[in-house]
Amino acid sequence: MCLLILPVLVSARQLAAQDPAADNPLKNREKKNRSAALKQFGGTKKTERAVADGLEWLADHQRRDGVWDRKTFDQCCPADDRCTQTAIADLHREADVGVSAMAALAFLGAGYTHENGPYGEHLSRVFSYILAQQSRDGSFSAGSSYQNYNDAIAAIAIAESYILTKDPILRRPLERVIDKLVSCQQREGGWDLTDDISTGRNDSSVSSWVLMACKSARAAGVGGPLDTRIKLLAHYDHATLANGRVWHANKRERDLDKPANPRELDIADRGYGPGSTATGLYARAAFGLRLDDPLAEKQVDLLLAELPSLKDRIRPATTAWHNEYYWYYGTMAMFNVGGEPWRRWNEALRTTILEQQERPVTPKGKHRHSFGSWPAFGPGWGEWGRSGGRIYATAINVLTLEIYYRYIPAYLSPQDSSDRSSFARSGNRSRRATMGMCSSWRHDCIPTRESRSSSNFLNRRTQMPGSTPHWHSPNMLPRSAAAHCLRNATGRWATNARSSSARSEEFLRSRNHANTDVSPPSIHRRK
Repeated sequence: MCLLILPVLVSARQLAAQDPAADNPLKNREKKNRSAALKQFGGTKKTERAVADGLEWLADHQRRDGVWDRKTFDQCCPADDRCTQTAIADLHREADVGVSAMAALAFLGAGYTHENGPYGEHLSRVFSYILAQQSRDGSFSAGSSYQNYNDAIAAIAIAESYILTKDPILRRPLERVIDKLVSCQQREGGWDLTDDISTGRNDSSVSSWVLMACKSARAAGVGGPLDTRIKLLAHYDHATLANGRVWHANKRERDLDKPANPRELDIADRGYGPGSTATGLYARAAFGLRLDDPLAEKQVDLLLAELPSLKDRIRPATTAWHNEYYWYYGTMAMFNVGGEPWRRWNEALRTTILEQQERPVTPKGKHRHSFGSWPAFGPGWGEWGRSGGRIYATAINVLTLEIYYRYIPAYLSPQDSSDRSSFARSGNRSRRATMGMCSSWRHDCIPTRESRSSSNFLNRRTQMPGSTPHWHSPNMLPRSAAAHCLRNATGRWATNARSSSARSEEFLRSRNHANTDVSPPSIHRRK
């Protein structure tokens, strides 16, 4: 394939100048914008009621120290009305930070912060807990076999809270965790579950959370190195087959608490499920790749062939990703596609998630304690729900139903053009070679004002009206040559990452922020 670059229609800087709020990716969460966004993108009163009930359930099941405990949340219930489905799998893994951060994201997704809304105290507690866990190297769960999951989700929550509140106490912890995540990137561009960069394991699921963390951090004004994003782009190119399917990981998982099994996976055993394909399509949108090119069209068709459905949760082990995780990433991806595909996906999504939410009442009509939550597992389904329990299931389903106002579609956000323009303007030969591995690159292309109108959203496939594509770099580097350039550049990139981490540690030591004797900051509503 060749690099496909579209002409610039409107630059991100021009759009931001015309609309001062245009560069705020979370602006639709504001009360004045939320109702309009809900209607524009396909939400309903029922989805809003489900979100409100889900948040109320989460609030009732937070520990006093701020933790949403997947294993013991039922201790928050009345003795005669305990909720069921605490986590029953992977209990040896430390996941409190990640699960608690995901629950916090559900509140942030509705526009609530520790300074605004009815859940300020809950968010103050959870962020005080999260920040207290940060270690010298920036990680929130050093040594955990879920370390990069925990760090990435915590980074997203901190970044979003910082964007919404501008609370300065959040900025330095965000900078430190981003530096840590950058230092954990594998040579091939992805991330493994832990910070061990010698595993050679590239996990598309973990990498998608890190991608969201980097994207959220950049929106907060904390940008990671450009090289990190270019390498991550290369990972998704490696992981995507010609038919659009995306593999989950190139090696078997190495659980720190179990004997290592480093054998490479056969290509048929890499975990090609719909959830992995959804993460790949979302990554394309996040990086600014065209969503109407042949490869993206194949991925869209694959997701439309696996619409959200309760009956399809029960699947053979080889396709076990048809679950709430798939619905979440599928929704993030299809929301950016728009048009008829989003209409079809959204209709199936609303029906499926709303039908699954539990709303039990007593004979006298009083809500039972599980009212508003989602079940995590059942006979033949719930692989990840068994690990995260009802807390995880409720948090991720609430996040999915907040899609209508949680973010702005990528093609409407000036921020999403910054990667495209930065990559395209890069003067480094190795960077350009890495980009050469990736098809359908789109350069700093933002829809015109006409295509940005709300009436056009459901009638388009992100095709840029009035644009005439032209081909760039017709003699694309062969895979082997591009991979060789990537290997040559990897050492320098890794050095840059280590230098950044070293500078961060020096900064922290000079201010005693990394001193374990210093009490961690607490988050409170500012007056």
